[in-house]
Amino acid sequence: MINLDKQTPFNFLNEISDSTLTELKRNSQNHTFNKGELIVFKGQKIGGAYLVQSGTLRIYTMDANGNEKPIYSLNAGEICIVIPPLITEVLSRGYAAFS
Repeated sequence: MINLDKQTPFNFLNEISDSTLTELKRNSQNHTFNKGELIVFKGQKIGGAYLVQSGTLRIYTMDANGNEKPIYSLNAGEICIVIPPLITEVLSRGYAAFS
């Protein structure tokens, strides 16, 4: 279970009810990744919210020559909500990978 105590860097947790926080904890998973590890690949089905507890999550695509094209990055305490229909549209425009 992910550490979602109200003392974490996620400021929005202070604004939600205890019952919502309990539900969020119950439906969350904690993953630890190594620096540089690819965590989502082109064509992979994704959805939900990604909360960065530490480090940086870089989101980028690859051009036809294999060069990284940064989209944005998330730092500790930031959140990215993934909505599959939106991601499908973005990926169809050539965005290839999350890292």
